[in-house]
Amino acid sequence: MTIDWEQAPLKDLIAHILDTHHAYLHVELPRLRAEVERLRTATEYPHQLDAISELLESLDTDLVPHLMKEEQVLFPCILHQDSTDIPQSYPFGSFRVPIEAMEEDHLSIDVILHAMRDVTDNYRTEGPTDEPYLAFLIALDGLDRDLVTHIHLENDILHPRTLDLERDRERG
Repeated sequence: MTIDWEQAPLKDLIAHILDTHHAYLHVELPRLRAEVERLRTATEYPHQLDAISELLESLDTDLVPHLMKEEQVLFPCILHQDSTDIPQSYPFGSFRVPIEAMEEDHLSIDVILHAMRDVTDNYRTEGPTDEPYLAFLIALDGLDRDLVTHIHLENDILHPRTLDLERDRERG
């Protein structure tokens, strides 16, 4: 069953983002960082793996604080705003402020993903015969796809709906 996230309650959308995308990143990003280091010494692709390692480090540097800000600040505030009839002021004022910051982070993440696609020729698995390396490319492609979906859910659905809710509450 496909859920229409445009219509689903915000609490369900946030739970989905946390349980699906954040949980995946908390496990998969450290695993991929460890795997690239293992592969750097064990395969015939060290130059490409050096670049991938740097990109995964950049992704980790950008994503870990980003996820923490969403999990500890933005999402709880959205849930509170959505669950009460009484609008509350938050230390960041309008939701526009943290949402713009999150979307700037998403742009940085997108740049890293584009660089990763370039380095790996879009995660192309034709040619290499090293099974662990092929599995690694497939896992990188999965990470990319998950992040694209994750960012879409936030930028195109959660953030606009949150801002609409805030505008509606301000109008009374």
